[in-house]
Amino acid sequence: MALAIWPATLPQAPLLDFEAAPRAGTLDPEEARHPMRTRTYPEHEATFHFVMTMAQWATFCAFYEDALNGGCAPFAAPWLPDIQYTHHFLRFVEPPTDQTYNRRHTKVTIKVEVIAGVPLVDGSPALWTGGE
Repeated sequence: MALAIWPATLPQAPLLDFEAAPRAGTLDPEEARHPMRTRTYPEHEATFHFVMTMAQWATFCAFYEDALNGGCAPFAAPWLPDIQYTHHFLRFVEPPTDQTYNRRHTKVTIKVEVIAGVPLVDGSPALWTGGE
């Protein structure tokens, strides 16, 4: 299963005021340990903010609806390693929201879960599809 990739025409970095909180994972001290761990990193929910032009907002909406099947499919973003999420991918927790600044710009807020992926030879994250 190939991951959808964040479009190159969209902003390539979120605003610095993103928020992230652990959700679950084997690094959580409250979680019961299992001898066959399925994850080595905790999952996180994160909120990211972007300032987009109206044309970028339209591109983002098309990406959300078409490539991500209404936000259900996971995706990779080239800016994740820059914020210390190397070998991770994202999946929407709720639909994105926008707050229009003026006729040309809008602030887009996305709430996603950040999930650890398995790095491939080229360094990109991959999803386990359940096959061997």
